[in-house]
Amino acid sequence: MKILVGVLIAAGAGVLLFVSLRLDQIHRYAVDVVVLDDGSALVRETIDYEFGTDAKHGMLRRIPVGKLPSGDAGSAVTDVTVRSATAPADALVTETADDVEIRIGSPSETVRGRHRYVIEYRLSGVVADGRLALDVIGSEWDMPIGAADVRLTAPYALENAECNQGRARVTASCDQVKVAGNSLRAHASGLSPSEGITVYATPGQPSASAATALPGGVDLDGGSDPRWWLWTMALILAVGAVGYSVGLVPVTVWARRAGRDLARAGEGGAVDAVFGGPELPARPVDDVVADQQATIQFAPPPNLTPAQGGVLLHEKVTRDHRVAWLLQQSLDGWFEIDDSGSTLRMIGERREWAKAPMPLRRIFDGRRKVSLDKYDSRFAKGWDMIGNELTRWRDRSGFWDRRAERRSTATQTAVFRVAALAAIAGAIGLLLTAAHLLWAALLIAAVSAALVGAGVAARVNRNELMVRTPEGFAKRQLVEGFRRFFAQSEGRHAREAAERGDLRLYSAWAAALGELDHWTDAMAAAALPPSTPGVADGRHFSALGVGALTASTAATSRSLGSGGGGGSGSSFSSGGSSGGVSGGAGGGGGGSW
Repeated sequence: MKILVGVLIAAGAGVLLFVSLRLDQIHRYAVDVVVLDDGSALVRETIDYEFGTDAKHGMLRRIPVGKLPSGDAGSAVTDVTVRSATAPADALVTETADDVEIRIGSPSETVRGRHRYVIEYRLSGVVADGRLALDVIGSEWDMPIGAADVRLTAPYALENAECNQGRARVTASCDQVKVAGNSLRAHASGLSPSEGITVYATPGQPSASAATALPGGVDLDGGSDPRWWLWTMALILAVGAVGYSVGLVPVTVWARRAGRDLARAGEGGAVDAVFGGPELPARPVDDVVADQQATIQFAPPPNLTPAQGGVLLHEKVTRDHRVAWLLQQSLDGWFEIDDSGSTLRMIGERREWAKAPMPLRRIFDGRRKVSLDKYDSRFAKGWDMIGNELTRWRDRSGFWDRRAERRSTATQTAVFRVAALAAIAGAIGLLLTAAHLLWAALLIAAVSAALVGAGVAARVNRNELMVRTPEGFAKRQLVEGFRRFFAQSEGRHAREAAERGDLRLYSAWAAALGELDHWTDAMAAAALPPSTPGVADGRHFSALGVGALTASTAATSRSLGSGGGGGSGSSFSSGGSSGGVSGGAGGGGGGSW
């Protein structure tokens, strides 16, 4: 069950993580440019736009206009058309002094996933002062671009051609450039936000094969995949689940083996494991074998209180164990519990209480009566002291191998820290690769999920790392046998305990071992006289557990705040010098709305 919970938590966290990291991205950006004799150009942008997790109405495209960076000439955008086969392609064109904004989509519809938009327009000012300068992909996109392709033709030979990519004013060459006569081809991979491509050339001899229109055969469906993010998420989660299991299983097996108890091993088998002397060798024993060897015990183990027995069995301090500690103090005559189980009344004189256990003195703190129907700060402090006292007993009892536990715990902590780092690194890696390098995203998902699985297994199984000594294992077997007695108890067992005067002691043990309901049923079946001491303890002890939780838990209040977010835009800058990215006409960027 613990492993299943870990799997569900990891899967849910993975879904939330992937969804939270899905941001707008451009999978592919292709630009076809036909330069005309008058210095203007026909431009077609084919943009495979991938919307993030949030539904959007469509995309925005902003193209700078006005004065060019390289001189006194100006540029303008006209004849805008937009097409898409899978998304609304209504275009609202708005022009300001600095740019033309093309708002694509419908206010009444939203889109998700990846969609191909084909934007065509005429751009003036591409050739000015005897030089071609065009920002084919602007540096004002605030999202990554997976792949960019440029195809440019001119009515003359392209001389001294350059292709720069990167941030504004950067003069680094494009990844791939090919110039042949009047045509230029360029390709770039993995453009980061605010990186673009600019092409420069000097007009040469006129070309006999000058084009006057954009090429036909536009593929409107090729880059669209409205459900891309769904199947990508499913694939990444599937690979991550496999990786998670790969990491989960070996660490779980290791924890179970590292946490095996030590038992005396002799020819007597289960008998020697419980009653064998120190002359017998100690060997690790599996939990399954231990459970098979345990037999029903009809009496509590000697030299153990009910609370200590519960801690020994469960290897941690629980509320039931603290309640059992209180019940033992009541049996010892320090106080009595009223019929409702919600009030504790001191017994004896105050001067006798100097010898009472410290947690009990803290709980009463000079009072004769303690009510458990609301939070009580003094009871809460004493309640914490009970837990601390039982923890100290566990650490000092000699029933656990503390050195083996420390070694295993150090290993578990190291594994968990590595898993935490892997989760952070995996999230960053998925953010950077999921849209463009699916194979890398799958590899990152597998490796990081495997490490996270190992960390979850280490954390979930941390209690398995406690190793009982041979003495502790022997006592554990007796306690487990006594628990089975309660689980299978009948009315005759309650009558026998009542005849021996052990009914209240047995009830305290049943509470410590989590079997109080079964023991209460057995007492009811015994039909004991109401005057029998302890006959109503089952009902009272259950109420005591609820009351103790109420009295030890302070009410808390929290104030919730809300935050807001904002966005910023950018406009075309008319200053600068020629050369480098963003030194030509066009360019700009965009986003979604």
